[in-house]
Amino acid sequence: MTKRDDETDYFAQLPSRYDSYSVIGQEFDQVVMVLSDIFYYEDNLLRAESTVNADFLYTQMLYQGITRARKGLAIIIWEDVELLESILPILTNEWRDNDENSDAII
Repeated sequence: MTKRDDETDYFAQLPSRYDSYSVIGQEFDQVVMVLSDIFYYEDNLLRAESTVNADFLYTQMLYQGITRARKGLAIIIWEDVELLESILPILTNEWRDNDENSDAII
C-alpha cells in the first residue's frame, strides 16, 4: 500500500501524553485503540501504511497501545469494512477452526 496523498499526520499533532510511545512501561485498566484505513490485512499479517513522521510507526504504536491494557481493551475499526471482516474471525476465535488462517498473526 502507498501513503495517502492527503495524509496529515494526526498522531504527530497530539500532545505527547496521548501517543503510544509515551506510555511505554505504563499500564492502564482500560485502553482504546482505533484502527482506520491506515491499517490493512495482507498475507495473514496486520500491516500499516508508512507515515510522514519516521518516529511514528503505526504497527508499533498499535502494539504499544494494546499491550498497555490490564483489564479491558477496545479496538475500534473506523470506516474500514474490509479490515473488520479480516480481523473479526481472529477476535472471535473463528480463525482457529479454519486451517487456511492457522498461521494468522495480528
